[in-house]
Order: sequence, then structure tokens, then C-alpha cells
Amino acid sequence: MRALVQPSFGDPSEVLSVQEVPDPEPGPGQVLVRVLLSPIHNHDLWTVRGSYGFKPEMPARAGTEAVGVVEALGDGVDGLTVGQRVTTGGSFGAWAELIVAPAAGLVPVVVQDHAGGEVLMFAWADREALDQTLASGQATFYSRSRKGIWVKGETSGHRQTVVEVRTDCDGDVLLYRVDAPGPACHQLRRSCFSNRVDRDGSVHCDRPVIG
Repeated sequence: MRALVQPSFGDPSEVLSVQEVPDPEPGPGQVLVRVLLSPIHNHDLWTVRGSYGFKPEMPARAGTEAVGVVEALGDGVDGLTVGQRVTTGGSFGAWAELIVAPAAGLVPVVVQDHAGGEVLMFAWADREALDQTLASGQATFYSRSRKGIWVKGETSGHRQTVVEVRTDCDGDVLLYRVDAPGPACHQLRRSCFSNRVDRDGSVHCDRPVIG
């Protein structure tokens, strides 16, 4: 199959190239997905440049999210079928024709200030992250780039104390209502949603740095 591979860190336009690599095989609890669409996020580009917290060993693949169709099931996978369309938010190496993804998957989490109602950020959680959030009262997520549990503010000090966890009517999105006096954004702004998109398509940052 074909995949984007980088031999070293650097400008994505210079270090990424399409290469032939072996087809992956799903292990227990995993599914093989044929990728139909994979977005490009800023953290994906930072990872390619080597300027993100997660630094994969070289040579490395790239990309973390994808929409695709299940091609094969690993042992112990229930609730999914071959040919089913799925999304994955935690599969490093998603810029490829085929990827292996966890069958349990991730759920999106919207983080909201419990007092003022402002939407602060968006992230992902798996079962372990949700269990840890409920047990500790600290907003905990699954980092797609680091491929592991991430406690908000563990490094920066800008922690989020969870007042309440809610779910939507379909049970596939979580809402963390938090007490978080500091910035939620890595750019040290109160909210990650600091860019306003006008009707003409222009984008303007209208929130100040507070950290």
C-alpha cells in the first residue's frame, strides 16, 4: 500500500513523500480500515516539523484522524462489520491507504466553563480517560499524537476541575463542565475557539492572550 513517510523532521513539503509500505494486519481488539479521507491538523504538521510534544522515531508516518471503511476485524471485535464506514481519532499514521485502528475508538469531548458557559476547547477521550476524569475530578483526555492518557494542565499548570460530566442524547459525545480560571488554549488564550470566521471567509483572532 501507499503511505506518506518522513525520513527526518522538517518542512512537510520537503520531508514527506509517498512510499510503498507493507499492508498492516489488525491485532486483537483492532480493525483494518481503508482510508477514504484524512484531515490535516496543525498538530500533525507540528509533529512532522518536530516542534510538537510528541516526537516519533524516524522514519515515521504521519496523520492522526481518518474516515474509512472496515476491511478486516481482529480477534475479539464485536459491534463492527466489514464494509462499515467508521471514523478514528487516535490512529497515528493515518495519511495512508490502510490503517489499523482500535475498535473501541474515541469519543469527542467538548469542554465548557461551568459558570459562564463559554466553550473552552475540544479533545478526545477513551474509556480510561473518562474513568480517570470521574475518579480524580481533573479533566483527562486521550492524546492522539502522544497515543496515551493526557491530564489537562499536567505540564502547563492550567488544570481544569470537572464540575459535571454530561453526554448527548445519542451517547457519542461528552461534555465536561469545568472550573478553569486559566487559559485552555496552548496559545495561552482563554478558549481554543479564538478565531472568528467572517462571511467573506476571512479569519480573525479576537481573543487576547491571558497566560
